[in-house]
Amino acid sequence: KLNTMAHEGQKIKGKLWQLQLKEGAGSYLTVICEKDMGINQSTAVTDANSKCGEDSAPGNATRTIAGTGYLIQEPNVGATEASLKELQAWFDASTSLLFKFGKMTPTTGDLVYSGNAWISQLDVTANTEDYIQFSFTGQLSAVVLTETA
Repeated sequence: KLNTMAHEGQKIKGKLWQLQLKEGAGSYLTVICEKDMGINQSTAVTDANSKCGEDSAPGNATRTIAGTGYLIQEPNVGATEASLKELQAWFDASTSLLFKFGKMTPTTGDLVYSGNAWISQLDVTANTEDYIQFSFTGQLSAVVLTETA
């Protein structure tokens, strides 16, 4: 019988994880007013079929991070925050960034993704009755998932 009570209260709400980006030796900036954010990972499948039989092998791995957020008027974006203006500048310059995705202040046992990123797509949507949103995709490399000690 499955014990459904064993992990009650241990689920982590998505609002606790945020994306932080930084350029070079600068400070990390938190992407503010995120609506959703996620890391996508896949591995290509290489066809290794032969006369010996059907077979496949893992190919190259692809990792991206994608998210959507609400535009905040620039005078209200703090010195430790990033919104559309910063994302646009990094996109325009094809800036190589460092990223962290996890709890803002991790404690023992928390998981945090980190690595290198560059923004490959940036979109802005301004529908008549909605708040202005931006969405972006970043290409990731050297991705590591660590557990806070």
